[in-house]
Amino acid sequence: MRDYLLTRLQQLHTLIAELDEKAASIARDRTIAAAQRDAYQDALDHSPEQARNTKKHGRSGVRSGAWREVFKYLAQRWPDTVTNDEMMAYIMAAGHHLTRQALRAQLSTYTQKGALERVGDGVYRITREGRVELGIAEPFDTETETAADSQSTAASEPLDAERV
Repeated sequence: MRDYLLTRLQQLHTLIAELDEKAASIARDRTIAAAQRDAYQDALDHSPEQARNTKKHGRSGVRSGAWREVFKYLAQRWPDTVTNDEMMAYIMAAGHHLTRQALRAQLSTYTQKGALERVGDGVYRITREGRVELGIAEPFDTETETAADSQSTAASEPLDAERV
């Protein structure tokens, strides 16, 4: 009887060890699957299509004459980009009083609204939506627009790669 009980105990210890290994393997697989799911969700949340479909902050349009002038300046420079320093110099030369902090805040707001695109640190370009919806420029022809947009995408890819 003792031998039988010892044999059964050994078999159950072995079975429990095997089940523990399977449970650990399932837990690892679950962790990997959850991480992949989160990565795909994050990529979807930060995709250009998702950004266009999200609610934009505040009211649409440029609210002040000074910002309307800044947007006209950005539209004249399109498809080229404009730096914070260039915009600040333009604002000061036009006789408007605006702090760098206020400039950055407005650029962030208009980027979230889709009127501007941030091409790099302190580098912006007015978007098609910005030119058309804000009523400060006519829509440009599709061929020119596509070329500038692909340059913009290529220029921003290294920044995206650094964040990953």
